[in-house]
Amino acid sequence: MRVLIDGLHLFATRTFSAFSTLSPFEQLLIIGKCTITVFLLGANFLAKKHFNSKRYFMVSLTSALHLDALNFFLSDESAENKEEVIKLMRYYTSKEIEFAWPLIEKAHLTETEFAVLISTIIWQFGYAQSVSAKLCAIGEGILREIYTDLHRYYKEELGLDDYSVRLGNLRSLGHTMLEASATMEEEFAVYSLMDVHQQDSFIRRLFA
Repeated sequence: MRVLIDGLHLFATRTFSAFSTLSPFEQLLIIGKCTITVFLLGANFLAKKHFNSKRYFMVSLTSALHLDALNFFLSDESAENKEEVIKLMRYYTSKEIEFAWPLIEKAHLTETEFAVLISTIIWQFGYAQSVSAKLCAIGEGILREIYTDLHRYYKEELGLDDYSVRLGNLRSLGHTMLEASATMEEEFAVYSLMDVHQQDSFIRRLFA
């Protein structure tokens, strides 16, 4: 997760000039609230791209979970309740895949749309009470710019006169990923209760 957080911070800094003007607290708030959602989006998008199978779940650019081989990712012999943990991982990972996969297949995202979706996830604050009015205003302005550029992309680069369905699929996928993030937060909470992230090196790396 730490690599993803660093990557998101770098992406936001290089892509959006307004991000660099924010306080460290505001930057942390923005990145913190979107990390799990972006992780789930990337895990499913990359699994579809590289494996085209719902049995895979990418946990990084170079590492993938396979639902039938989770024992290889929980290889520490000292880990307690190993079989129970594997069942939990399979249960939650399957739920997270089922959330995303139908819309991932339907949307047929390009790399540009994938980057757009990450950008909208970063700058959509919804009903977050900890976000100031100033930050919301900045986010709304950036979102307008993103959708203006996306309109140009659809028209000029993809040659689409009517892209309403494609845009609808894109936005639906974003909302679905937000819902799926609640499932992953629950999963992490369960692992914390079981102290799994202290006992097993793979889970420890996920929490790092």
